[in-house]
Amino acid sequence: MSDDLEARCAALGIAPRYVDIEGRTHEVPAAALRALLEELEDARPVPAGSPPADGACWRALAPGQRVWGPAVQLYALRSARNWGIGDFADLASLVDWAAGRGAALVGVNPLHALFAHEPMHCSPYSPSTRLFWNTLYLAVDRVPDFVECEAARARVGAAEFRAQLARLRESPLVDYPGVAAAKSEVLHLLYAHFRDRHLAQDTPRARAFAAFRRERGDDLAQHAAWEARSAGSADAGYYEYLQWLADAQIEEAAGRARALGMPIGLYLDVAVSVDRGGSEVAANAALFARGASLGAPPDDFNPRGQDWGLPPPRPDRMRASGYALFRRTLAANMRHAGAIRIDHVMQLQRLYWVPAGFPATEGAYVRYPLDELVAVLAEESRRHRCMVIGEDLGTV
Repeated sequence: MSDDLEARCAALGIAPRYVDIEGRTHEVPAAALRALLEELEDARPVPAGSPPADGACWRALAPGQRVWGPAVQLYALRSARNWGIGDFADLASLVDWAAGRGAALVGVNPLHALFAHEPMHCSPYSPSTRLFWNTLYLAVDRVPDFVECEAARARVGAAEFRAQLARLRESPLVDYPGVAAAKSEVLHLLYAHFRDRHLAQDTPRARAFAAFRRERGDDLAQHAAWEARSAGSADAGYYEYLQWLADAQIEEAAGRARALGMPIGLYLDVAVSVDRGGSEVAANAALFARGASLGAPPDDFNPRGQDWGLPPPRPDRMRASGYALFRRTLAANMRHAGAIRIDHVMQLQRLYWVPAGFPATEGAYVRYPLDELVAVLAEESRRHRCMVIGEDLGTV
């Protein structure tokens, strides 16, 4: 490798070689390094910010204190009342069950918003955005408007619909298209009722919805508009309404945990990145690399390496933006959580980038500003009184 290529890589935080778990040094091919340099060619040094003096995250437990709790995939929970997928009411019931047995927490898979109009695009680790919730987990029968909406209750009570729900509950695997179709049909009826009854008359419920919209601001408006365009609809209000319902149901589950004295409560999972075709990238395209994907180098489990297909966040532009999106992502997930799990916590220091067109064996590590990211993480942790746990995937 030429000295010039190595120097250019060093300036942009691209490691031309790495040491694997067995202690062997791997040289990244020059062609792959040049591809990553091209991806980051417009990067410019940005003065580092000053981290807070106290960089410690919030601790809900005493040193050495040991606690336990179940960790579940929410979609896999079964109940007599859900619609073929575990939902937020099931989560609240699990909180009751766990708290009654002395558990300190209930952990779940990422609850991030997926692609509402592509129900088979269902990986929790490839979300549309980490700023909002997966509304497929809504407990439709627990929405306040369901009690008021005669059309929705009549539809759910019809023999044909009851038979459809029975089939969904009996399916050995989650029937994502079937669940999405059933919930969408009734949720549209509930939104029409809410719009005609509450929004039209400016009821307390309408004012609570308006407050939620103000609180979540442009992020909510952009996500809802993206969802509406994907559906060929002009009514983004429906998608804002779904997020409001989801937030209220998660808040209820978290409130149950607090009321029952759980030391931690909900333990939520934050994915390492998002799908490049989702709303988060659409609204923040400049913050993500276009010509590379996240992954992992070869190891004994994956001798060909891994390419996760997720766009890497650009460290230079994260810093230039004051880590605004990172901060909002943390806040969105900490708002109802007693603890969060950072998926692939090594992301705070470095990530393995696979340049487009190259195999996963020819990726390279790109450095991230660890001290600054940890400072932001700790500040949000203290602000929300939320513990932080790092998932230890990754070669250190």
